[in-house]
Amino acid sequence: MLPTPATVASLFALMMQRYGKTRARISNVTLKSVSRRSMLRAKFLSDVRSELEEWGYLIVPLDRGGFGLLSSASLEGAPPITAKGLIPEELAALKKNDLNEDAVWAELAAEVEEPQEET
Repeated sequence: MLPTPATVASLFALMMQRYGKTRARISNVTLKSVSRRSMLRAKFLSDVRSELEEWGYLIVPLDRGGFGLLSSASLEGAPPITAKGLIPEELAALKKNDLNEDAVWAELAAEVEEPQEET
């Protein structure tokens, strides 16, 4: 019998607890091995994601393959960001139903090409 998403999530939570860090990467191979599945279906991954949240962890797919695991508690000390402080012009445009989404996407695309370093 295959492990349920709840079982897989609890095993990943246990891995993170034993690892002792707030973030880690896991490969598709590890996920398939722990879940005893040869294919990772979207529904299964969604269920694992939901179950991991119950344990206080987030799982996200990574561009280079595999997944990132992150303790949600580690975000408690993260600095807050506000829409008013970072996108005031866009908020004003939204109120007028005049948001230039192409400009938003262009700025996002430029950021992906040239990521800023965190300070």
